[in-house]
Amino acid sequence: MSLSVETAASFAPEPNLAPEAETDRYGAVAIGLHWTIAGLILLNLALGWTFRQYTPPIRRLVMSTHESIGLTVLILTVVRFGWRLAHRPPPFASHLSRLERTAATAVHLGFYALLLVLPVAGWLTASAFPKPKPLALWGLPVPFAPLPALTPEGRHALLNGSATLHARLAWLFVALLTLHLAGALKHQFLDRDRALSRMAPWLAPAKR
Repeated sequence: MSLSVETAASFAPEPNLAPEAETDRYGAVAIGLHWTIAGLILLNLALGWTFRQYTPPIRRLVMSTHESIGLTVLILTVVRFGWRLAHRPPPFASHLSRLERTAATAVHLGFYALLLVLPVAGWLTASAFPKPKPLALWGLPVPFAPLPALTPEGRHALLNGSATLHARLAWLFVALLTLHLAGALKHQFLDRDRALSRMAPWLAPAKR
């Protein structure tokens, strides 16, 4: 599914349309969602990459936690997406080039896409096992993904395909996160425009 130019442009900061545009920083809700989702994602990446080293009982607990975190991230991403539509972020610093603004918008759109698709791919993987274990969101039952009637071979192919997709999307997320962090650190320490303070309230306000 492609995004129109108008849809992509709606994510670009516009100084005269947002309640938050009067300040160089994002609002408290946007900042809280940002760091909560970031922390949960980092924890879930660690759990996903290390669960095989545990014994079966602990492994099941780790995977249950991994699934709950993934579903929580999905819910928080939907909330953040809605908040973003209703509350435009502060404008880009005036010294940023058009290329830098376009890259920042593209990275944010990529994050939204991955934060939605990654948990769904994991949900599909958990549902495709021949004898799937019950899914839960912190103890609350979660239905399996609605799958068509499949032969054992078809279910196995679906399981392998969705698991591979989930793993590759996780690595794509890491690549995008690395690019995002590199850009933030560049602005903070090389450009010294303190753009990182837009999402980090403990830093000095960004220079305009």
